[in-house]
Amino acid sequence: MAYPRNIDHVVFGQYDIVTWFNSPYPPEFVPPNTLLPKLFVCPRCFKYTTNQNAAAGHQVVSFSVSSVGLIVGVL
Repeated sequence: MAYPRNIDHVVFGQYDIVTWFNSPYPPEFVPPNTLLPKLFVCPRCFKYTTNQNAAAGHQVVSFSVSSVGLIVGVL
C-alpha cells in the first residue's frame, strides 16, 4: 500500500529538497490527507517547523550556542 506524499519541500539549512515519498511526522503536525508546501528543519538540532520566521529565529539562537562535548585529538 502506497502512502501519498504529505510534505512537498524540506528546507534543510540552505538546501531546498523536493520530497519523493511520504514522511512519518505526527498527525497533529501534518494532518492526514494534506500536503504541506514546506517543512523547515534546523541543520544543527533537527528541530522542525512549518513557519519560516520561526525557523530563522531558531537558527540564530541554535548557531549562537556553543557545541557541547570534547574536541577529538586535542589534549
